Amino acid sequence: MRVDSTMRHLIIGNTRIPYEVREGPRTKRRHISVTPDRVEVVVPPGGGGDVEAFVDARRRWVFEKWTEVQAAVDRRESIGTGRLVSGAKIMFRGRRLRLKVVPTEGPARVEYRSGFILHRPAETTEDDLHALLDTWLKERVRDDIQIFVSKFERKLGVSPTAIRVLDLKHIWGSCGEGGVIHLNWRLVHAPKPVLEYAVVHELCHLRHRTHGSGFWGLVELLL
Repeated sequence: MRVDSTMRHLIIGNTRIPYEVREGPRTKRRHISVTPDRVEVVVPPGGGGDVEAFVDARRRWVFEKWTEVQAAVDRRESIGTGRLVSGAKIMFRGRRLRLKVVPTEGPARVEYRSGFILHRPAETTEDDLHALLDTWLKERVRDDIQIFVSKFERKLGVSPTAIRVLDLKHIWGSCGEGGVIHLNWRLVHAPKPVLEYAVVHELCHLRHRTHGSGFWGLVELLL
């Protein structure tokens, strides 16, 4: 794989969007990938013609997608760093639910009843509360993932060797070597059909390693 180390820029008004060019060994036609930290133009081996003209012709799409991704990052970070006080909102399975923090003399714990109640001992810090809530959310998303895996692995006739729920910075999931599936725990904030799709996507990679027509046909068959 060869990467063009020269950073290029797409300038739209006052917005300057950097992008890199990379050769994809299995790529047959040029395409653009937008992630939170970069825009990447993937071209077939041997080059992809006039890359600048290719990007410029798609400048509106690149700008809209870049803006959308940056806004999503801002929303995601606000979920993790916002203050946990009564009246705050917690995103859970696609819904923004109200949080109530109540003092307690017992242990710190999370209660869920169409909203969140955090029972907070006097000595509990803000960081302690975030860790407590994150742990609770990770347990819920693991439960949801296992339900979807059990549902679809029978249809596929394959099973992952392990499922790891992690804090992935720039992707929602991946299927690693040896059949290990990694999923981003922050999918707990998304509606359940989004999590279901992420699970199916990675399970289908147990049958098809690339994003070819066979892979997408299998995804469509399952969903």
